[in-house]
Amino acid sequence: MSQAAFKKTIQVKFTTSVGGFATMPASAASLSLAGDLLDDTDFTSTGMRSRIFGLRDWSVAGTINYDVTSTAIDIIRDSWLTQKQLTINYFPNGTAGFTGAVDVETFALTGSVADLETADFSFLAAGTLTTA
Repeated sequence: MSQAAFKKTIQVKFTTSVGGFATMPASAASLSLAGDLLDDTDFTSTGMRSRIFGLRDWSVAGTINYDVTSTAIDIIRDSWLTQKQLTINYFPNGTAGFTGAVDVETFALTGSVADLETADFSFLAAGTLTTA
């Protein structure tokens, strides 16, 4: 069994923007898909619990290398400052994956003197996640 290395790509833009997407600098990020399973067991049960699907949610979080020339970093920072929604493309293989609207939950710069500066971010779903 072989494993292929893919160039993960995450792109961002303001949802209201008519322009193209800006690609985030080299990143380590994860897409998390979650959902509620609600217990709907009643007294007619045969001794086993039963469940129904509830609300679903998704989020993206990660760390990117800080680059003062990065339009993507400017967009994320400005979105957090102005509370404007973003649209993101999350492409695990570099060309295809998922897209959706998000709100920026966190944007934090981290680094020590004479060390690489990084930016930690987290995006929370502001709508449906679709394939792209």
